[in-house]
Amino acid sequence: MATSGHTPPDILALSRNYYEENKRAYGSYGDCPPTMRRYRQDIQHKFFTVTREDEDQKPGREPRSVKGLHARRLLCNGPPKILDLGCGTGIWCIDMADLYPGASILGWDLSMRMQPASMALGMQFQPRDITDPTWDLEPNSIDLIHMRLLGGCVADWRTVYQNVFKHLKSGTGLFEHIEIDYRPFSPDNSLPENSSIEYWMREVYGAYEQYGKPLFPKDDLPALLQQLGFVEITHQVQEIPYHPWPQDERLKNIARWFNLGMQSAIPAMSLAPLTRYAGMTLDQVEKLNAEVKREICMRPKRISCRIFDKDSIGLAIAGAITRSQKTSVVVSAMSSVSTHQDPTAQSCRILGCPIDPIEPGFTC
Repeated sequence: MATSGHTPPDILALSRNYYEENKRAYGSYGDCPPTMRRYRQDIQHKFFTVTREDEDQKPGREPRSVKGLHARRLLCNGPPKILDLGCGTGIWCIDMADLYPGASILGWDLSMRMQPASMALGMQFQPRDITDPTWDLEPNSIDLIHMRLLGGCVADWRTVYQNVFKHLKSGTGLFEHIEIDYRPFSPDNSLPENSSIEYWMREVYGAYEQYGKPLFPKDDLPALLQQLGFVEITHQVQEIPYHPWPQDERLKNIARWFNLGMQSAIPAMSLAPLTRYAGMTLDQVEKLNAEVKREICMRPKRISCRIFDKDSIGLAIAGAITRSQKTSVVVSAMSSVSTHQDPTAQSCRILGCPIDPIEPGFTC
């Protein structure tokens, strides 16, 4: 993938500079025990692909996504150029390389300790900070830019979006961005106000606010994209159960993966923010995490959160600098719920859920 000649920031050393705090390893990214982060991110990748897969595709209806990996069909002719921001383990890049043989695929992340040593021809991973105001890439050169779950890592979304806009191919470039708003709500009011997950989320969100990088972007992202020149902005909302309470088999499967991902995500999201900014001790955080993990598997409580998923295209008109007329942003929300059904516990054990059904009323 061509570059602009700009010298990239020297963050390779930072990506190797790890330290331990409260029995957990950290690096420039933040939470960074490579093995556990690999496990967590690969589970999250599976969750997203299962959620976005179009198993019930009807003839003549626009598919929900392309193989669960991206929302809109690529508009380029020939092998695409693809950039994944915050690529983590690189698993999305790997799946995209399988889907698009011959593609040029670049993954950026602060940590270079999780990606595979061997990879497909045309794929590479580079240590980069996506919040850097200048990217060392050729403008107007990329067919698809993808990022997800970067809440808590970015203070200025406008700068990131401006760089995305600048480097997409004019007329055909696509952009996708997925974030989760973890704040819980209960569709049937079965979640009490004094629940552990309510308290946990208030404290975690407050800590990230103090840190200056909110866990969920405070900006109106679709409006921001529109201001920057993206158009045809679309919002999609989908509810995701915290565990497999629905009768629908597809929703059950989505919920299993979401719950499994949350079991490993809760400690990663909690420890540093709550000890550094909320004044909690390690023991208090670990106790709270255990209560939250337990609560999101309890049968009487139906709990929900939201996921936002945006995709965009860039278009230039008559040589104008701004792209317009043909840019789409899709925002999806997913909700999560808790209820017990016997098949769930067995399924969670098969998936390797770290919590077994230790009492009636737990699904995993």
